[in-house]
Amino acid sequence: MQAVVSYYKIEPIELIPGLIGYKVIKEKEDNIDIKSEDEAEKISPQDSVYAIVVSSDRFKATNAPSAIRYTLPEPLKILRIGYPKDAQNPDAVSMEYITFFDKDYRLIGLDITEKFDKPFVILDFENGFTKVVSKGEINSKPKGTKEMPTTKKANKKVKSKKKKSGKRTGSRQKAKSKSTRKS
Repeated sequence: MQAVVSYYKIEPIELIPGLIGYKVIKEKEDNIDIKSEDEAEKISPQDSVYAIVVSSDRFKATNAPSAIRYTLPEPLKILRIGYPKDAQNPDAVSMEYITFFDKDYRLIGLDITEKFDKPFVILDFENGFTKVVSKGEINSKPKGTKEMPTTKKANKKVKSKKKKSGKRTGSRQKAKSKSTRKS
């Protein structure tokens, strides 16, 4: 099957203190023949300053360097970042937003440093894609963990089959005595 391989140059930028976004700039595109989605996921960039997106009519695979801790499903333009201004009162958390409408920041991934002091951030991207990322979520993931969009196969519930047990010869009802029947 035909697929398009897009090569992106990665440039780290600090979005807010402690939150690093990996901005991408498209360098080139190639058409290739691949057999399966697994083969597309194995295509990796030879240089650590590049990310690769392999897309066909059936799937899209993002391959980024392992230095990026949280990888987005595809390069997305960030519109704004929201973070809690004061998280002391959990009933009334006020949010503060930084907008990026005037900048063309297409991000492929995120990472945090020790300067990140917010409990979570809300990232709004183009096409209505919103991601809430908590500090613990990024810290718990090893570097190079990819965020894959959910597929229909993963959402289907698996029906459990009941095992049929064979009849046991000792499971017959025993005859009850007269005293039990009288009551």
